[in-house]
Amino acid sequence: MKSILTLLGVSVLLVSCQATADEPYQNFKSSDYEFIPEHNQDIHKVITFRNAQNEIVRIKPTTYNLEKAFVSGIAFSQPTQTASYYYDDLWIGLELLDVDVSNQVGGGCNQTPIHIHKVGDGSILTKMIIPF
Repeated sequence: MKSILTLLGVSVLLVSCQATADEPYQNFKSSDYEFIPEHNQDIHKVITFRNAQNEIVRIKPTTYNLEKAFVSGIAFSQPTQTASYYYDDLWIGLELLDVDVSNQVGGGCNQTPIHIHKVGDGSILTKMIIPF
């Protein structure tokens, strides 16, 4: 009997944490694309820039993944301070072609990911890791 109640309790907990279709959706608006680099959608096409020091910089997009993600307002079966919502989640991978990484252990220092996504209040959050 105890195991049946435990199984029932776990089932209710798992079902209550599932996303529903009536959750708000924080999607990218047309005005957001002012801040989102769309020219990186063309994977493996080399993009050439001239920087402030008048040097040529070449970048090759390696990934451009836009997905619909979900944040649950439930943590450890308890409501949190954040409401549940869907949001647009964009990951861009760039390869820096003119970066010398011959002295770096493990490589990968010429790769930089950019993560852009909407948050609960509708604003955009951007994270970029710059190799050194």
